[in-house]
Amino acid sequence: MKKSKRNAPALNAGSMADIAFLLLIFFLVATQIVEDEGIRVRLPPLETKSTTNNKLLIVKVNQKGELLIEKTITKKEDLKYKTKTFLKMNKKKAVVSFQCDEKTNYQDYIQAYQSLKTAYIEVWDEEAMEKYGKPLSEVSKADQDSILINFPLKISEADPLITQI
Repeated sequence: MKKSKRNAPALNAGSMADIAFLLLIFFLVATQIVEDEGIRVRLPPLETKSTTNNKLLIVKVNQKGELLIEKTITKKEDLKYKTKTFLKMNKKKAVVSFQCDEKTNYQDYIQAYQSLKTAYIEVWDEEAMEKYGKPLSEVSKADQDSILINFPLKISEADPLITQI
């Protein structure tokens, strides 16, 4: 007896393209695309007046992570104190110029930026405590605005420095 060769039945693959297309659509619709948040910064309103009479505090962070305030190497712990002193002396006219080297470590950048923001927040709270006996978050919106007008958040971030500081 001879075994006869049987052909395997043909598989209809015509619907495979439809199934793949439906799966593609399903995953496109069902997948959430996560966007990088970054650092949330609310930009100050555009000033039409000349800013030449503003007082400027220049803060630089070089690629080694060294902090320079007004061209003087400063300890990182002193940044907040010096910024607060500068803000209290100059009030509305105070502008902080924040510059980093293009090779500055991201952690050093964030640490310095956070110190600057914390200085502003502490100045606002101290001013609210002095005037109203409460921190800024607990005073009325109108009172908050009066404090924020006297100490507006002005941190100017310049392009990364290409040369070494």
